Amino acid sequence: MVFRITTLEGWTDNQDNLRSTLGDFVIIYFVLLIFIGNFFVMNMMLAVIKAKFSEMHLQNESETKKKSFNEDFKLIDEEEPFSYTIKDLSEYAKFY
Repeated sequence: MVFRITTLEGWTDNQDNLRSTLGDFVIIYFVLLIFIGNFFVMNMMLAVIKAKFSEMHLQNESETKKKSFNEDFKLIDEEEPFSYTIKDLSEYAKFY
């Protein structure tokens, strides 16, 4: 019944039945349940969307860094093999 009320699907039938049985104070219960329930559901959806977006953003960022790292090493190898120093290698290792 709570799910039907929070999704606003046929909640008026439940409200009318309970109001005729228990009285008018049931309206307060339904109003609070609708506002709080919908607020909770909306926040949960937004949290899931934000988590997925952040995960994909971090994955894309790491792939970009790896791609840049590999391209930089290809350029170094094409220029002069073994011409880079340990300092150069340590700067590239900071990406990982």
